[in-house]
Amino acid sequence: MKKQYIVTSLFATLVLGVLSWAGMRPVLTPGKIEGKGEEFAYVIETIGETALVHVEWNVNDPQAVHQYKAASHRRALELIQEGQNRRIDVQITFVRPVPLSVVREKVAQTGTTVYDYLMVGHSPEDRRVTSIYLGPISPEAPDILQISFPNGENAGTLVGVMVLRGSVETMEASLGKWLSDPSVFLVDTTGVEVRRLIAERHAAAISKRSVEIVLHSPFWNLDW
Repeated sequence: MKKQYIVTSLFATLVLGVLSWAGMRPVLTPGKIEGKGEEFAYVIETIGETALVHVEWNVNDPQAVHQYKAASHRRALELIQEGQNRRIDVQITFVRPVPLSVVREKVAQTGTTVYDYLMVGHSPEDRRVTSIYLGPISPEAPDILQISFPNGENAGTLVGVMVLRGSVETMEASLGKWLSDPSVFLVDTTGVEVRRLIAERHAAAISKRSVEIVLHSPFWNLDW
């Protein structure tokens, strides 16, 4: 049985990202739009000038994870094979926590633009703790971080990066390098496919709206 966890977010603007990483999502309005892609479903929620798209799949089912990984890997390879060398959004989940300095080096080698990244660790009671940080990754940031509650009490120690969101170029030296990295569990480019599908199927709903994609990650069920 997994121990209780603490989620600490340093940036209120990333609440939606925290919810998706934790396997949760906000309550949707009755006017939601649903659809399906290869090994995933999606739900569109329109909020003013924003269309929030939740990509849904069962991160707790090993078979579903295997199928989603395979489909996502295939989609990423197809993007490279197109030869357009365009920049796309990507979410990278590591096999286990990777030291911040190592991730920083991988980011530099692949020309990745970092939007935000999730660090993980444990509390003094050995409960899991997480915290989100906005990119780019500071060259002064230490590999091990101590975090505190608002009252100053020790909340735990973060030991490495588990999920990273950013953008890469669809070429071997960038996206391809992440795909072949043994420290990576999942390179998720599903957002590219979702944007294509909703543009074809729901053009009226997203017209004149900014589309935001919310991806899930199976990081919680991995070894950390």
